Amino acid sequence: MVEIIKLIVEHYKLETWWDNFTEEEKSAIVEIYEKHGDPVATVEYEDGTEMSRFEFLWHFSADIGFRDSIFDVDYDIFSKTVRFTDSVADDEKSYINRHFYHDRNIFVLYSHRNKYVGANELAISACEQQIAISQKAAMQFLASPHPIPHLRKNDILPMHRSWLEIGGLPIHMGYKQLCIIHEKMENWQEVIHLAEKAKSEGWPDGTAGGWDKRIKKARKKLGELAKST
Repeated sequence: MVEIIKLIVEHYKLETWWDNFTEEEKSAIVEIYEKHGDPVATVEYEDGTEMSRFEFLWHFSADIGFRDSIFDVDYDIFSKTVRFTDSVADDEKSYINRHFYHDRNIFVLYSHRNKYVGANELAISACEQQIAISQKAAMQFLASPHPIPHLRKNDILPMHRSWLEIGGLPIHMGYKQLCIIHEKMENWQEVIHLAEKAKSEGWPDGTAGGWDKRIKKARKKLGELAKST
């Protein structure tokens, strides 16, 4: 199994990524691959199409991030892989892939923000990166056939399962989560800015009242602050 991993690293030119791991982390990666069973499935889709380097890294980190119990060594592997994948993301031509990659990272990282140092900052970075490509992603979503080729059910969060049936634009985790973060910090002007931008681009909020409700609440809070000063 170690030799297979080395071949994958060489094929995708991932030496910098691999060399960044400790021996303990490398052993854990070998264990993950042994449990996976079929290493070919980590570099090819069912129809034999080879994954891009970005897709390989995305699916690899997803296997760790979505494990039933995430351990310290898992998180270290996950966070290092996310940082490396972020650095090569511009090589990926599919903004849909990049959208769902950030989607998963936001969920995993924000869920562990109180357990791991740096997780909150990485979650915010994932939100910002997803928002940065939001317009290009929206155009690709609306222009792509549905279902989208090679997009697997396990590649997306459960909240998007209904989107798999109807198509269009899925809930935008980056806009939504960053709004929530700014609401907690009482940065109401930023909440309004983000919600209005998301709404103008056509992304669903996924909550009752949607972006309009967030905007209304933020404006009310700003009004209350203005009266108190």
